[in-house]
Amino acid sequence: MIYMDAAATAPAHQQVLDTISPLLTHDFGNPSSRHELGRNAERAVSWARNTVANELGVGEHEIYFTSGGTEADNLAVIGAALAAPRERKIITSAIEHPAVQDAAAFLAEHHGFTHELIPVDHEGVVDLAAAERLIDAKTAVVSVMAVNNEVGTIQPIAQLGRLARAAGAFMHTDAVQAAGWLDLSDLTPHVDALSISGHKIGALKAPGCSTTLPTTRSCRCCTAVASSAGCVRGPKTRPARRDRPAANRARTTRGRGRGGLRPLPD
Repeated sequence: MIYMDAAATAPAHQQVLDTISPLLTHDFGNPSSRHELGRNAERAVSWARNTVANELGVGEHEIYFTSGGTEADNLAVIGAALAAPRERKIITSAIEHPAVQDAAAFLAEHHGFTHELIPVDHEGVVDLAAAERLIDAKTAVVSVMAVNNEVGTIQPIAQLGRLARAAGAFMHTDAVQAAGWLDLSDLTPHVDALSISGHKIGALKAPGCSTTLPTTRSCRCCTAVASSAGCVRGPKTRPARRDRPAANRARTTRGRGRGGLRPLPD
C-alpha cells in the first residue's frame, strides 16, 4: 500500500523509536525524582525541549509539552482569552480546525465571548481587509492556522500578527500542518503562541507542544492551566527583534523533522 495521508498522521520515524526505546525500558524514571533514573529522564526531557526550541527559534523555557495538538490549541486560545482583562471577542478564520473552533465556541457559550470569523477566498486564504475590520480593541484572541489541514493553504500569519499586535490582541497560530514543511522560526516573531503536534512528523502518537512567546500582559490563567498540560512564559514585555535577511525569511524546511535527531546527552 502507498500511504498518502501523513497530514492526518504519519508512521513513527525509526530514529524516534530508537531514541524512545531505552527511555521506556531502562531510563524510565519520573523526571521529578532525585534518584539516578529520575535524573536520566529529566535530562531526556530537557534535551527534547531544547531540540524543539531550536527548531522554533525560541528559548527552551517557552516550550511546554501537551497530550497533543488539540490540547495545545485549547490551552492557547482558552487560556489567553480567560486571562484578558476586558476584551471579549475571539477572531478565527472560517476554516480553522475544530480544535480552535470548538475552543472559541466554548468561550462564547460559557464565558460570554463573541466569536467572529474571517472569511476566506476560493483558495482558502483569509481576507486581510476583513481581518483588519474585525480585529479591534475589543479583541482578546486572534487564532488562524499557519497551513490549512484540508487544502494546504498557507496563511499570511505575519500580516495577521501585525494587525493583532496593533489592536493589543493575543495572536495564536495552529502550526500543526506547517511543522516539517515550513520554517517555524519564521512564524514565531509574529505570534504570541504556536501549537504543533508530533505525530504528523514522525513522532509517537499523542505528544504535542505549544510555545507561548513574550506578550504585553500577564497570563495568570494560562499559567494555571499550564500546570498540568501546557504552555506559558512569564515575561510581560516583548523584546525587540531585528528583521532577518529576506533569504532567511524565505527559507523552508521541507523534510525537517524527518532528517535526523541529535543524540541524547550522556
